[in-house]
Order: sequence, then structure tokens, then C-alpha cells
Amino acid sequence: MNTENLLEKAHFIRCKTLEAAYYTGAAHIGGSLSTVEILTVLYYKIMNISAADFKTNDRDRFILSKGHGALALYAILADKGFYSEEELHHIKQFGSLLQGHPVKNIPGIEMSSGSLGQGISFGIGKALALHRRSDSAHIFVLAGDGEMQEGQNWEALALASKLGLTNLTVIVDANKLQLDNTIENVLNSNISLTDKFRAFGWVTEEVDGHDITALERVLCKKNSSKPSAVIAHTIKGKGVSFMENAVAWHSGKMNKEQLLLAGKELNYSFKVPEESV
Repeated sequence: MNTENLLEKAHFIRCKTLEAAYYTGAAHIGGSLSTVEILTVLYYKIMNISAADFKTNDRDRFILSKGHGALALYAILADKGFYSEEELHHIKQFGSLLQGHPVKNIPGIEMSSGSLGQGISFGIGKALALHRRSDSAHIFVLAGDGEMQEGQNWEALALASKLGLTNLTVIVDANKLQLDNTIENVLNSNISLTDKFRAFGWVTEEVDGHDITALERVLCKKNSSKPSAVIAHTIKGKGVSFMENAVAWHSGKMNKEQLLLAGKELNYSFKVPEESV
């Protein structure tokens, strides 16, 4: 898929993410919207993964460590045929396939996540197993910048460097907000994330996390001796003016008027049945 098509696909996924959020009710919208371009580049350009071949050993693996930001991932998996798009209208409903956080029984999900700080460690286990089998598959982990306050992550980063896991890439969604405040106000943990990763022995680059071309460039790189990290600077709530950089939309509930207003900004027509209002 070329860059123009990736841009169109990212726009579509952003709109489907908002639609899913509307039907879900109270949902983690802001941190899902900030990941849209990252996930689009991974799933439509970089990773070797499909619904038909999901159980093959040579598939790449994606781990959403920031499990609360699942809406955009759910939209992509539906678009790629892992399940019906109709499932996006039933998230968190009793007995439905899709829940508020990813669980392993969902087609396309590698790890049940939501307890923050665990995805990188899980990814290391997967990467080490593949490395010992001389398998060519690659592991991609998407973590949040607030999540990097968890000490377990830094123990894991040190181990991955020690093991020389070149088949592992960690992407940090650096949107600079967390549940109830800015990253800076909570723990100053967003300062020099790049320097910190490099100090732990990782080949690390910074990138605009909404720049499709830049993401393609950094995510396609493979290193010969060290694991890779990408610090992706993003905007929480990206694409909807009243959500952007707003702590309140870490988790929120859209009404019909807000959904339609977002649709006007995105030039997308949301079709909302009257009975769902």
C-alpha cells in the first residue's frame, strides 16, 4: 500500500474508531485516536500478518501493551477480516466478542492486556523464543508513555539489550497525557525517553507519530545487534478538535451531537440509527 492509500486508510480507521467509541459508551477514545497512524503503517505496510495466516509461525506479532487503547486496533482487525465490522457496535456488551481491553480469544490478539507495564516483558519472551528457533518473524510492542512509569519496563529493556533481540521493536505512543493529568505533572517521565532507551542499549529514534512517511521509514528498519525503539510523538484525541490534548477524553462518552460534530471535522458521514440515540 502506497503512502496516499495509507493516509486514506488511516482516515477511515480514525472514523471507525470514533464510531466504535460511540456504540461502546464510556470508552478510552483519546489514547486510541493517538495510535491510528502507527497501527495503520504496521498492519497495512510493515507486518507480515493476515486473518488467513494468523496461526502460522512466520507471522509477525503485535502486542498492544497499552490495552485500554484497543478501539483503533479493533477497527483495523475488523477491516482486515479477522471478524465482522458489526462487532464494533457491541464492544463491552455482555457476551460480545470484543471487550474494553484485548483478550486472547479475540481473533488477531496475541496477548490479553490492560494491566500496564507487562507488554514489553511479554514481547521479550516471544522474541527470545523466535530467536532461538531462528524464525524470521518480528515482534512489535506498542506501549504508552504513562505506562513507562512502570519499573518492570526498564528491567525488561535491560534484558532485551543483554540478549541482543534484534527481532523486537518497542514503539512508545508519546501523547504526553495519562488518565488524569499530563505526564510531566505526574512524574516527569516523558523527559528524554529517547536518551533513556539509548542508555539501556536500544537503537532509538524519535518520530512524528502521525507522519505516515516518517513512520514507514523508521518501522521498516532492522538492526543487526540491538533491539529497536521508536518514540512516536502523538496528540491524544488526534483528529477531533474538542478531544485533542484534553485529559477528559482519556476515557469519555460521546453523545450523538458530538459524534456528528466529529464527523463534520473529518468529512465523514456517521449513520446513527435513531433507536441507538
